[in-house]
Amino acid sequence: MAYLQVIGVELPILNDTLEESRRDIGDVSQAFDGTLRRSRIAVKHDLKFETPHMAAADAFAWDQLIRGMGEAWRFDSNLYGSKGRTTSVTTGCSIDTTEKFLGAGCLKITSGNVFNVASIYPTATGCTVLVFRKATATGGSTGFTHFICTEDSAGNNAYWSDGAGKTTGSLPSGIAISSGAVALSGYSAATRYWDCLVILPFVIPDAWASQLYTHAASNSSPLLPQLTLTGDVLWEGSSRTALGQSDTSKVHKAVVDGTFVTTARTLSVSLQQI
Repeated sequence: MAYLQVIGVELPILNDTLEESRRDIGDVSQAFDGTLRRSRIAVKHDLKFETPHMAAADAFAWDQLIRGMGEAWRFDSNLYGSKGRTTSVTTGCSIDTTEKFLGAGCLKITSGNVFNVASIYPTATGCTVLVFRKATATGGSTGFTHFICTEDSAGNNAYWSDGAGKTTGSLPSGIAISSGAVALSGYSAATRYWDCLVILPFVIPDAWASQLYTHAASNSSPLLPQLTLTGDVLWEGSSRTALGQSDTSKVHKAVVDGTFVTTARTLSVSLQQI
């Protein structure tokens, strides 16, 4: 297993900078006889560390992800995302509990209709969309393909299918991205099924694609800004849900991946268990 992964993507940590602190949830008080008492409801573990030098684009992507930017839709019971957004038009859009991939339901879009999410992010940062698509009803969770689609600040598109084989210059059928606005449709005059939609306000590094797919294939979408943490560094040996903060970003002249760059960055990161 990787040292530390954030929604499946391995986050590099600078040697000897990782600290883990413990938060006791509860009160400490004194009884009438002076005895000190503690009522501990839960114990939370928080991580704090610095990253090694990164290319500016990679550092920006990590900064945005760690701070929980973006939104996720699980479509378990309604059309609302993790931050309350939904489609501008609900005609032909509903929850289907039979054709779902993960969770309790998926998005069903009938022929010719659209699930549209308007952009609220600066188009200069680009956009990444992760979603599962099923073209034909199968009566269960089979038949889904996972797509990771991007639009850069110049409007150029690319996508990966099941985490592999990057295709540039186009997007899969039924997925449209325009200036950060995202639309899923019942394309080609047929009903289509969609699940686990995530919209991120940045273009992911290419190296993330396979890791994001591997995580998405067996885990429901993270309810951003909440982040799912996994890795050997978590001493409870399982996943952890956290809220992240990228406290400072420092600019360096450094060698990154064998190339000298004048705008390398390091991040100071904190991840608090919820």
